Amino acid sequence: MSVTIIGYILAFSAGVFFAFSDVLTRIASGGMDRKIIVAISLLVGTPILWFTGIALGEPFPSMKIAFLFAVIGLIHFGLARYLFYTAIAGIGASAAAITTSPTLLFASFFAWVFLGENLSLTDILGAIFVTIAVFLVGYNPSGKPLQGTNKIVGLLAGLSSSLLFAISTTIVRFATTESASPTLGASISYSTALVPYLFLLLRKNRIVRESVKKRWYILVSILSGIIVTLAQLTRYQALYRIHVAETQILISLFPFHTLLIAFLLKKETKESIRPIHFLAALLAIVGMILFYYT
Repeated sequence: MSVTIIGYILAFSAGVFFAFSDVLTRIASGGMDRKIIVAISLLVGTPILWFTGIALGEPFPSMKIAFLFAVIGLIHFGLARYLFYTAIAGIGASAAAITTSPTLLFASFFAWVFLGENLSLTDILGAIFVTIAVFLVGYNPSGKPLQGTNKIVGLLAGLSSSLLFAISTTIVRFATTESASPTLGASISYSTALVPYLFLLLRKNRIVRESVKKRWYILVSILSGIIVTLAQLTRYQALYRIHVAETQILISLFPFHTLLIAFLLKKETKESIRPIHFLAALLAIVGMILFYYT
């Protein structure tokens, strides 16, 4: 099997993992502070990634590349993940997934500017479709606000996370191809993001004590953390093998995966999945395909 085909399979798998993790995060948000959910995901994922990277025999990246992976950790797993989980709590997992659709546009633009990857001016049509999709979910959230969020905060958080995801994706593509250490790179990213969250939780003893009592939500958060770690592992491996746009378009199919899973678990997620959300997801997917193939 060619390296490219493996990259496609990994990218698609990452999207499926992201969808499952998003829905579980929505369920956990019903009873836990999102800072705790992020912290749990990092605590669970860090040893998994280190063990996998060492088992694969990947070389440790140079100090320069390791620094880039650390920056990715702060941007993506420290800030962007928190913003995205805020979107999940504010507007629902399905709507939040669609708000990240512009990631492909942002990431492809950055890859064109900084990595020399191709970008056509006719891609503006795809951008319009994606913009309409985000507009639709902005006015029609799939879930009621949880954990003190609201619709506007959720929408803005989702869009902000999309931009940060795009920046980190471009850096990951460069760092993994330079180092040939995608899994160890993800390990460094996770480890770096974990440090500020540990300090934050040490200062928020009350939140931690209250969360420890909610065993069901902790179990859901742990499961979400394991699955999102698998998503990041396959994402880093995909970016090591194929271009940013190819990786991102396959990962970005996850709004449909999320919709289906959230629909099946609507009682647990407290989401109301309506035809408008499937339309928005379809527009987002069509927009991304147009953006990639034009």
